[in-house]
Formats: sequence, C-alpha cells, structure tokens
Amino acid sequence: MWRLLMDRIPTKVALQRRHINVGSPMCIFCVDQEETVDHLFTGCIVATGVWNVIARWVELPQFFFFSVKDIMQEYEGSKWSVMKKAAFHGVMVITCWRIWKARNDKIFREVDRSVVDIVADVKALSFLWFSSRYKKGSVGWEDWKKFDFDVM
Repeated sequence: MWRLLMDRIPTKVALQRRHINVGSPMCIFCVDQEETVDHLFTGCIVATGVWNVIARWVELPQFFFFSVKDIMQEYEGSKWSVMKKAAFHGVMVITCWRIWKARNDKIFREVDRSVVDIVADVKALSFLWFSSRYKKGSVGWEDWKKFDFDVM
C-alpha cells in the first residue's frame, strides 16, 4: 500500500517513464485512459464498480475517489469502533491489492476478472486476514458477509 500511495508500482505509464516499452499505455480494463496509479485504482470503470460494491457492502455512501490518497482517507473518517475501523482499513488495502491482481491476471494470464469476482475475493480474503489477526471467532462469516459486527 505504501508503494501505491507513493506512485511506485509498475503501471504502464510508470514503466514508460523508465523507458520500458509496454506497447499501448492505455488501461487494460477500459482502454479509455492511460494506466496511471490514480486511474487504475480510482478512475477506471472496473475500479469504480468495485468501490461501489464495497461501499454498499460496508453500508457507507458511494465512494468518490479522485486519487489513491482518497482511498486511505475514507476509513479515517468513520465513526466505528477501533476494531471495525481496523477491519475496514484491511478491506480497503485488500481491495487495492485485488484490483492490482486482476490487472496482472488480464495482462499476464489473459484472465478476465469481473467486479463480482474481485469483490468476492476481497470479502473472503479480508475475513481470513481479520480472523487470523484478531480474536478468532469474534466475527463469524455470516456477520462478515453483511459487515455487521462490533467487536470491542
């Protein structure tokens, strides 16, 4: 996440800045704009779709991100308990990671991941991460799927 916030991941535009031939610099998902960090994680139609579903899942208003910094600022303003806020932070980080993985799957393996696939991965992986990091059994899968819990 630190590398993402510092614009230090190898997007097509970042690779071109290093004089690496990547072919077209256009986003692999939408082919509408150049693949920059901000576009890939906030402006692309795939990222927007993922963030909209995540917002509905955690029962927050629709996210309007303009840069990757906006992603991390979103969780800081929530009024949840410390533990639920930590869970939400984990969800945000894992969501970025799964968008990046979906991008790499499309480029390197020619595998298309839908918004539904990406969000399903986020829910499952964030549950496993949360369960291993915090009190085991404090939140069950059914509550996690609804993001309906308040752990002290």
